[in-house]
Amino acid sequence: MRANTVTKKPRYAAAAFDIDEPVFLLELWLEDLVRHLPERPAYAAPSKFPEVRQDVSLLVDADLPAGRSADSNKLERLQGTFASLSMQEVRAAEKIPFAEDAPRSRVATLDGLVVEAVVHKEGEGDDAAFWVRFLASAGEAWPGASPADGKSAPEQAATLAARLDGWAFKLSRWSAERLVWTRDDLLQPADKTT
Repeated sequence: MRANTVTKKPRYAAAAFDIDEPVFLLELWLEDLVRHLPERPAYAAPSKFPEVRQDVSLLVDADLPAGRSADSNKLERLQGTFASLSMQEVRAAEKIPFAEDAPRSRVATLDGLVVEAVVHKEGEGDDAAFWVRFLASAGEAWPGASPADGKSAPEQAATLAARLDGWAFKLSRWSAERLVWTRDDLLQPADKTT
């Protein structure tokens, strides 16, 4: 690459563009640029299931009640919950009395990672506090699904378990309540479906 100052301005350029300032010329030599490129660009085939950070898919059971359909508004709110889940406090899980029949939510990825959120509510009304613990495990992968980041579901589950096991996290009311919505909560009432 070389840069030069053009000292003599052609009359047509000065007149046509009303140029009163110095003009600069910049030349790029493509041959010099090409020498710095790798011989062959790296290529990887795109995944059948590309990673998307703010997208939620809901697979509906074949036994969906007649006349019912998914409530798209609630699904968008659920997606927002997962996309912006933030913890307000952390404690040792043993200090929170999670009941055996505590409300829970189960999320499974296509590659077989399963994360279960178990929710405990302390108190009532506006003073209620919501605590959640996360349990990671490996389930069955969908046919043709590629492991995320090249890690198998058992490897992903072990990584998450190492960070989450033994801890409980305080969530906002709206996050915790959405985590335990049931399938029925995510469906429109029969009289509102089209």
